[in-house]
Amino acid sequence: MYTISIPTLRSSLTKSVAILIGLSTCAVGSALAATPTVYAGSATITGSGDVVTATRIPVQAADGSILYYDVTTTFGVTAAGALSVTSTTIQPSANLIISNFQAGTYASPAGGNTWTNLLSGPGIGPAGTTAWSFNSNGGANPTCSYPYTATWYTGPISSNPYATRLTTAGITSTDYSYGISGPVAEPSCSIPASAEFNNADGVAPLIGATQTGNTLTIVSFTDTSGKDHSVPVAEITYTLSP
Repeated sequence: MYTISIPTLRSSLTKSVAILIGLSTCAVGSALAATPTVYAGSATITGSGDVVTATRIPVQAADGSILYYDVTTTFGVTAAGALSVTSTTIQPSANLIISNFQAGTYASPAGGNTWTNLLSGPGIGPAGTTAWSFNSNGGANPTCSYPYTATWYTGPISSNPYATRLTTAGITSTDYSYGISGPVAEPSCSIPASAEFNNADGVAPLIGATQTGNTLTIVSFTDTSGKDHSVPVAEITYTLSP
């Protein structure tokens, strides 16, 4: 038979509670953390001779942040044709200029029909671009908003998902980040310029977006027949809500 003194028992209980609290804290921290992930499919991969370069590989850290890396791999080959990796270098990618886009709620121009749209981002786009999404989310006439939905990508035109279409249209300006808009929810809304942001004959309009301060300007390069132009054919300006 063993005898345990009160001080000893109290000390043991204190240690047990501390351990339980520590384990609980670790469990909560783990639940809130993101799973570190590599998105190699979103990188731009090129090859020349014995070198393969992967540009802007997105990597999600445990805290949820997104980092980008450039990886250069040099290959070697034996007389028998066996392939090997002779060297690999990994370095942080240069920061992309994401203009001054600010996520938040934006109000349409004042007038008879008003609405608000929500700008979300930045997100991971293809070929190492940064993606932004713009969607109607309220106001007096949300179904008349234009663009009702839109997505655009920062980065060089050559990396844009719509690079071929932009090049064909003769669009070369670096003043905008480019993407497409979706159809308006209520086509019967007779608002000037809204048609140029709607799907004309099933063609999603090419758009450009730029922001200065609290002012977000979105332009369409596609007319109502679905033809793309090298200069904007319609424009709308939003203001970031307080």
